[in-house]
Amino acid sequence: MDDLVSVLMPAFKPAHFREALASVLAQEHANLEVLVGDNSGDPELQRIIDELGDPRVTRIPNHTVTAKSPRLNHMILWLRAKGRYVRFVYDDDIVFPRSTTVLLEQLKTVPRCVLAWHQREVIDEHGRLRWRHGVIPEDRTVVVDRALLLDNMARFLNFVGEPSFTMFDRWGVEHFDFNRYARFDMAFLWDIAMYLSIAKNGLASGSGQFLGGFRVHEGQVSSAANKFGAVEWELVFRQELCDGHVDDAQFALVLPKILGLYQASKGDLPVLEGFQARLAHDAQAGRLRDTMPQFRDEYRRLLQAH
Repeated sequence: MDDLVSVLMPAFKPAHFREALASVLAQEHANLEVLVGDNSGDPELQRIIDELGDPRVTRIPNHTVTAKSPRLNHMILWLRAKGRYVRFVYDDDIVFPRSTTVLLEQLKTVPRCVLAWHQREVIDEHGRLRWRHGVIPEDRTVVVDRALLLDNMARFLNFVGEPSFTMFDRWGVEHFDFNRYARFDMAFLWDIAMYLSIAKNGLASGSGQFLGGFRVHEGQVSSAANKFGAVEWELVFRQELCDGHVDDAQFALVLPKILGLYQASKGDLPVLEGFQARLAHDAQAGRLRDTMPQFRDEYRRLLQAH
């Protein structure tokens, strides 16, 4: 029998859920268990599941125990999964029929591979293509370790993309903690925290094929948290610099990108102007490592206040 793949669907809202679930059920690789972590309690989700009528789908009413926490919803689904190979698909994204097949092949054929991903298109609320841009040539597959993952993040930020277009080998992951990075629960960069944590256990393989659609719309959960992106990218690269996993040249490469994110976000959250100014000053003075404790304290206060 083909390998069982556990598809974990943290579900927060019904608006695009039917299309997302239907795309999962249409996968070329049919040996799936689909666990829908209902974090809303909206009866419409159950109605959609019933109408599609596929026995591979199980709804788990996580809203009864999570207080609608995305972190707990993800963790419960991970622990409930039966398959060795696990992927998340969010309730508003779509995956093309060969998506699971390609990701599974990467995990099974690349030695020590624990994370696989493919590129994705960006679609709007109506499913129309907005743009497609990827750093991997479409006919190529790349293999990177954690150091190269960080190096490419310094060049392109999140070049891997969203979790809907990734898959993990659970047997190779020593500890899964979803959005936790450096003892912080990330508000926005859940995916980066997850990728960097899992990449400690092995290699990552990326396909240049575009095999899914990431939906951008006003109702998505991540929209409200994206103002934290700049400060969390700063947290990641400062921490990796202090740990010796990123050097000064790599930090200099990512610095203008983080400053640009601050510039774009400080109108929504004015306190970020202070973070932007301090980062520029610390980088100019060569004190990024020395001032890391103060930065962490400021970041902690920011999370508590917002």
